[in-house]
Amino acid sequence: MNIRLPSGCIALLMFAVVGCAGSGGGAAAGPSATGSAPSGSASPTPLATVTPPDPGCGLLRVSVIAVESGLTYIVGTHAEFTPKYGQFLRIRVSVSNDDPDFHTVHTMVSALIDAAGVSHLPNRDAMLIKRQPADLELGGNDEAQFELWYDLAPATRPVAVALRQDDACVRRIPVPKR
Repeated sequence: MNIRLPSGCIALLMFAVVGCAGSGGGAAAGPSATGSAPSGSASPTPLATVTPPDPGCGLLRVSVIAVESGLTYIVGTHAEFTPKYGQFLRIRVSVSNDDPDFHTVHTMVSALIDAAGVSHLPNRDAMLIKRQPADLELGGNDEAQFELWYDLAPATRPVAVALRQDDACVRRIPVPKR
């Protein structure tokens, strides 16, 4: 049995399918979709902080692509969590491995350095809730993005991240002012 639809119905169906596959605004754009508090300030576009490859530590290009502060809670698939010290700071990092060798980034020991020179390790619970890797292995000519979550006092001003990589390398990545 063949069913024939008028051409206007077919066009309407195609329009509906394309419209549903759009950018996804609507209800998914609220704070529960990202798990971030609406009070945070975010960098809307990629930031100009790029650390060039260091031949002594492999040919990795590292970029801070977003900084979001003032987050008063986070939500994951199985947990809600509030900061102990007042705010969460989220730093999104992009790493490109231009080397043919494997390199490992150790996120859980990549400390944030503040303006007073104090080091802050990522918050383990926030990293787990946001499902961020403790160790990220990059193959040759590979790239990845990840987030670092810190629990900080509201007055803390981040200056850099000491990104730990492989066994002995530490890269100081400047954090753009927000």
